[in-house]
Amino acid sequence: MRISFYKWLYLTIGLRKRGQGIRESGAFLIGKIGSTKISKIIFYDELDPNVFKSGIIEFDGLGHGKLAEMLKDFKGEVLADIHTHPIGFSTKQSDSDKAHPMVRLKGHVAFIAPDYALNKFLMPKGCSAYLYEGSYKWRTLDNRDFPLKIVLI
Repeated sequence: MRISFYKWLYLTIGLRKRGQGIRESGAFLIGKIGSTKISKIIFYDELDPNVFKSGIIEFDGLGHGKLAEMLKDFKGEVLADIHTHPIGFSTKQSDSDKAHPMVRLKGHVAFIAPDYALNKFLMPKGCSAYLYEGSYKWRTLDNRDFPLKIVLI
């Protein structure tokens, strides 16, 4: 996957703003069908306004219907998702993360950003990446396999 520097800034600022340093936030990373370029960010609260209210992500399944409509209109697909973890916690997947993938398709990539994305200089490799293998099994992607690159596009 590729993301422009400015799109990455938009994403991290959006995560930081939504989490306010006190709660998790997240987004879907969207590309045109067949492309690996992230060209659109859809924050979870654009689909479910109550998703962050409890402090952790609790996404109402009705939001997936809204997402499907947005993807259809954009002629896009979900390339990955990203969410933040609290300050001082690792970016390791929690049991809840493993049990509740945002997209339950084999091959889906989920990113976890540390410290509610408060670091203004957060780069993709500061996040952890996980590949969904189906049946609630995940594989950690290390730096060799890291699936997101910032490019000047």
